[in-house]
Amino acid sequence: MEALVTQIGFTDNEDREVGLMIRQSLEPGAPYVACVVERNGLVSLQYRNVAGSATNKILFSIANAEMIQLEKKGNAFTMSAAKFGEDYERRSIELTGFSDTQYAGFYVSSNSANDREIVRFSHVRFFEEIKCKIEN
Repeated sequence: MEALVTQIGFTDNEDREVGLMIRQSLEPGAPYVACVVERNGLVSLQYRNVAGSATNKILFSIANAEMIQLEKKGNAFTMSAAKFGEDYERRSIELTGFSDTQYAGFYVSSNSANDREIVRFSHVRFFEEIKCKIEN
């Protein structure tokens, strides 16, 4: 999946991040892989391959990416990030343990119930036919 991320309105919350995610389940602590753009501009591939374990982070050299992609082929997860119109920087990781059923989508996180973050996801593309279900 791919999207152009436009940050519209943010609080000063340092924990705010936006991105694309593939999760094993919707349970807290579930294994996941995420393409992340943080408030401070850092871009990273984040993942948890065992339920309840700590999150791992692979940093990109690019900052403030606008175009982000997250792809899964077999056990390989690839994240790509770029400023609009520029070449993508890519990082990949091999992870086992993800079953056939997974959840994929967009997310905005502030880690605070009192903060309101506004992001526009546009130029959205899914590269393979998938079954979609909207969850709040």
